[in-house]
Amino acid sequence: GTSVLDPNRKRGYSIHYGVGLQHELFPRVSVAFNYFHTDLYDLPMTYNAAQSTSDYTPVQVVSPKDGSVITIYNVSNAARTRVLNVLTNAPNGEKSNNALEFAFNARLPGRAALFGGVSRDRTRQIACDDPTNPNNLLYCDQTSSSVPWLTNIKLAGSVPLPFGISVGASFQSYRYILSGTGGTATPTTVPGGTSWLITPSTRYAANCLGPCTPGALVDPGLTVAQFAVPLVPPGTETSDRIQQLDFNVGKWFNVGKGARIQPELTLFNALNSLAAYNFRSLSFGTSSYSQPSTILPPRILRLGLQVKW
Repeated sequence: GTSVLDPNRKRGYSIHYGVGLQHELFPRVSVAFNYFHTDLYDLPMTYNAAQSTSDYTPVQVVSPKDGSVITIYNVSNAARTRVLNVLTNAPNGEKSNNALEFAFNARLPGRAALFGGVSRDRTRQIACDDPTNPNNLLYCDQTSSSVPWLTNIKLAGSVPLPFGISVGASFQSYRYILSGTGGTATPTTVPGGTSWLITPSTRYAANCLGPCTPGALVDPGLTVAQFAVPLVPPGTETSDRIQQLDFNVGKWFNVGKGARIQPELTLFNALNSLAAYNFRSLSFGTSSYSQPSTILPPRILRLGLQVKW
């Protein structure tokens, strides 16, 4: 076959650390701070043992996104069809996550309540161990990239009103990191991002940016049918910030024999935010590039009923 498993391959594992502090600031008002750290070890890696770095020739490509120069590598015709993928462990691979969390909880006069918090987390990886294909070393060290911290905010509260009426509200604000050419959002991983799919016949546009020659072939020596040039460091692109505000109001009624009912009116996405968090494609230059495929559902009014007995 074209794939083999390294007999010395180890099972990956992770170590999790956490420390927290909780304190009552005032009567019925408490705050908490937590820190979490995760390290992953013996990360999996696949490389093509039938090739070597001498089979690759560097070529400079000018990004159509911002005019920056990116070095990619063309594999030789002789080595292009040689495939022997070895599944093993990355000897120097690293992946870690850091997360900070602040939360509060307040019991207010009149049986009102307010709670919420702010959290920040970031995952970064170093995957610079491929011994044969230098294309896999571009942006391989995410500690050198501007991988953002993801900040999430959540607030919620409720207030009882006269005549048995209860009013509540919640607010959340968050965003995702975009991954892959499909633009799928994910809150925890650090995947790829915008790329430029080129072929041996791809030419620079007439209005190309940077040190390019309009109309010239992008990579005259390209030996494969197509190649995805990463235009940005992976894990540095995010979705729109999703900000959702919800309200609800309800009232309990006693209907006899220990039974109660509560008609409830809920307004979802009161701000009518249309934030996009999935995109049809992250393939630069295509008609679907950066086109939203999933957005936050628009403002919705729902009438519900709870029954307890």
